[in-house]
Amino acid sequence: MTPLQYRKAQIWTDNTVLNINNYDYEYWKDSGNGTMIITANANNGSFSCEWHNINNIVFRSGKKFKYYDRTHKQLGNISLKYDAAYNSNGISYLALYGWTVDPLIEWYIIECYAEHNPARKFKHLGAHDTDGGTYELYCTTRENGSSILGVRDFGQYWSIRTVGRFSGTVNVSAHLCAWENMGLTLGNLTETALSVEGWQSSGKAAVNTNILTIKPIANMEVTANEIPQAKEIDEK
Repeated sequence: MTPLQYRKAQIWTDNTVLNINNYDYEYWKDSGNGTMIITANANNGSFSCEWHNINNIVFRSGKKFKYYDRTHKQLGNISLKYDAAYNSNGISYLALYGWTVDPLIEWYIIECYAEHNPARKFKHLGAHDTDGGTYELYCTTRENGSSILGVRDFGQYWSIRTVGRFSGTVNVSAHLCAWENMGLTLGNLTETALSVEGWQSSGKAAVNTNILTIKPIANMEVTANEIPQAKEIDEK
């Protein structure tokens, strides 16, 4: 399937999942008002968004992998370079995000958050230094939660940057390895994305740069524009 090219901006106000220029964009909400804008001929996963009077809302752009048959180590070294403007009140965060299967795990790398640490009540595992900062590691279990495989139990892993930032390069593989070094298990990677998420909050963000790069074992760098397009999956 050829990725779609658009001459006009995409303006979304309802739940939508669409591949544009080899990036998988997603807008999801359960209630309230929000808008996601993808500019004409958007490159490198860029988008802007705004929300208010919501319960839970998600704006996301990244890559869903075509087959769920490789771990992050088998895929290679994964990194994401981003630059964003972000302003919010209430519970909200700018994060890298993904899932694994076998086992089913939802993971977050929080680059900055608005009101408080979203993982503060979860089990604290320790800390690790990477990407020019310190990240606190947490884990928890969701029971009967919404997942990429439907409603079921699954694990959640969190890596929270102690001093937030709005731009930089995240060594995704380093965070995944840090959880594994704490004794946690990850399965086959299904996606990696940059995400803006809000809970009972208002805010806006503009993601100007969002470049996902994978360096396979053969040491040949591959950007998201060159990664095979993903199959569609049901997402929360």
